[in-house]
Amino acid sequence: FVGNHEVEVGRTLYFAGENPDDIKMRWILMSEEMDFDINKIDAHYIEGSNHRVSEDMGRIREEVDRLGGVSLIIIDTSAAYFEGADENQNTDAGDHARMLRQLTTMPGGPCVVVLCHPVKSATENNLWPRGGGAFVFELDGNMPCINDDGLVRVQRDSQKFRGPMWDPLAFELVTLTTEEIVDSKDRLIPVVMAKVLSDRAYREKQTSVH
Repeated sequence: FVGNHEVEVGRTLYFAGENPDDIKMRWILMSEEMDFDINKIDAHYIEGSNHRVSEDMGRIREEVDRLGGVSLIIIDTSAAYFEGADENQNTDAGDHARMLRQLTTMPGGPCVVVLCHPVKSATENNLWPRGGGAFVFELDGNMPCINDDGLVRVQRDSQKFRGPMWDPLAFELVTLTTEEIVDSKDRLIPVVMAKVLSDRAYREKQTSVH
């Protein structure tokens, strides 16, 4: 389960386009906190954004097929893999979304989650991805993440989501350290981790914060 949501175990492909080293540190920390072996978890990574996904689609498909298919693909982030000239132009934004949608046709028929930056000065009433609106219109749904002083709520956008209603997910952002992650002077490096909260725990922590 993730919160109250039942999930099935599956293979994951993670496009780490913005900060691969940060992703590695979080993965190491999570393995220690959640007691799993990172060498046995079926998660695979494509590091960096110095390549065009559209041009590598054939190679990616071959690699995914070799793995035996994937259940989930995460794009981190949309901006890192944007191939157009201007993300605010609807033509470029729509082309970008349709390119990413091709990933859903990979072996295994994966769900594709695209992490996006919000618009400038975003409010709770305007939590759509930045750039041309054509990008959102090509997606199956938008799931805004609201960070309230380290308490994060992931919810369904009532204006843009194809599918049934579902209960929001709640997380707490905590900063931890591990002796496995140190700098060149052997000082511990703080790493942020998201911990799932029950609805009750979320409400209690929200009350204590405010």
